[in-house]
Amino acid sequence: MGKRKAAIENYISGRIRLYGDNILNSQEFGNTTDEVHHKHSSLEDHTLNVTIAGAKLCRRLNKMHIDVDEKDVIQASLCHDLGMIDRDEKYETDKDAWKQHPVESVKSARKLIPGMSKRAESIIMTHMWPICGERPRSKEAVVVSIADKYASIIDWTSYIFGHSYKRNIKRLIKARVRV
Repeated sequence: MGKRKAAIENYISGRIRLYGDNILNSQEFGNTTDEVHHKHSSLEDHTLNVTIAGAKLCRRLNKMHIDVDEKDVIQASLCHDLGMIDRDEKYETDKDAWKQHPVESVKSARKLIPGMSKRAESIIMTHMWPICGERPRSKEAVVVSIADKYASIIDWTSYIFGHSYKRNIKRLIKARVRV
């Protein structure tokens, strides 16, 4: 791996650890490891894909002098699907899960992030747009919504092609998780 790529991966993983360490080390996030998501991946893998994509988008946008709150994007990304844990017990149908899990995700996020911003709550609540729910109301919410759709595609292509997206960054993030 080239020095530039390694530096970017270290930067991204460092930012995710800076803003999301308490989430990543929580028992609730630990429960995402064994939860199947998008039929072929884990909820943990999907969530890390969303978070990595969101952090990379923030970095690019900020380089273009478009101010995006990286902390809200990373924290909301890490919490956006926590409401999907035990979804078969909570929701009657997949459609119910799509519509209702953002509310449950916000409840979980409030426990993990004392003083969570209203914007982070809004990001989580609108991440399912345009599939369902309200449209995003901030740049950060658009970033997470796009990252979520991108990560969903990655979940499926990783299954088809048999390799994990951004293995190196995930390895760096997980190396410091203490769960």
